[in-house]
Amino acid sequence: LPHNESLFQALQSSQWRMVTLELEHCDHPPLVQVETTDLVSVLVIKHPLSLVLAQDDVIDERYPTIRTRTANETEWWRFARDDDHHHDNLDLKLLSCCGEKNTSVAQVVAAKELVKRTTFVLDIRCLDESLEALALLLGVSLHRSRLRHHPPPDKDYPFPNVYDYLERRNRLGIELYEFAKTLSLVKCHQDRVP
Repeated sequence: LPHNESLFQALQSSQWRMVTLELEHCDHPPLVQVETTDLVSVLVIKHPLSLVLAQDDVIDERYPTIRTRTANETEWWRFARDDDHHHDNLDLKLLSCCGEKNTSVAQVVAAKELVKRTTFVLDIRCLDESLEALALLLGVSLHRSRLRHHPPPDKDYPFPNVYDYLERRNRLGIELYEFAKTLSLVKCHQDRVP
């Protein structure tokens, strides 16, 4: 669960205890005891192509023009093809503990099983609404946080051909994300049927 000061304070002053876990590398399956009655597990999901651009340290160090969105098409291609930058289904690898270079359908199945066992799934695109709904369910009150908007991932990529390439490269991670969205506590307005 990303750090949210209001939720953190509310949980600290209630019967709930908040423990955060950020998956950066995986030596064993995460959250293996998600069914225990003493645990409310929360998974915040993010579109894989937004996640590619969220790796601040790597981008700032190796691709500063990507961060500032001043890179030309050649620089975007160099960034997209960098195998050391975890462009291949990072979220899928973390949730399935796949250390392999290539991901497979078997890892998608394993990751989907873990997502299904999670108590709450929240989509970062509507995180504020989701945190409010979660706080209501947990019986804690939140100070109204400022609404943050997360644009669709294709808006972050100025060259459609680079976006299409990364989309193909992350197709299994996108499949996992689309599945997880169906389990999200709050359906983001972009996904609601009129």
